[in-house]
Amino acid sequence: MVAVFSHLSLISFILFKFVFVSVLSFERYELGRQPANTKLSSNKTVRRVRVRGGNVKWRALRLDTGNYSWGSEAVTRKTRILDVAYNASNNELVRTQTLVKSAIVQVDATPFKHWYLQHYGVEIGRKKKAPAASKKEATEVDPCYFMFL
Repeated sequence: MVAVFSHLSLISFILFKFVFVSVLSFERYELGRQPANTKLSSNKTVRRVRVRGGNVKWRALRLDTGNYSWGSEAVTRKTRILDVAYNASNNELVRTQTLVKSAIVQVDATPFKHWYLQHYGVEIGRKKKAPAASKKEATEVDPCYFMFL
């Protein structure tokens, strides 16, 4: 009977040691890094990060442009990011102008307007000619909203 108890205690010790060691140790591929916290800024900053196997990834720290698509028209253009409008996860990310996945950003619509004019021959955002009551020229940037993916 004593031999059975000592055998069971040896098994439990081995199991305990296995669990204890597996919790404290980690593999090299499980290594985590700090978040990039990409900010909206006019001076673009991209850093090089060495990753597993000696490969290289590029981490964006500050950006002001992005590649956005107009889904219903199947058109993608590089355009300027004007503002971070909304972030469902945290309002602090809106206040600090942090670019993350699923953030709603305001972008310059000019490249999409040029494409629409060239493709359809219709100028977007202009009303048809009305009586000359008031003429305003659009000198400001026309915004449109996209989800940052």
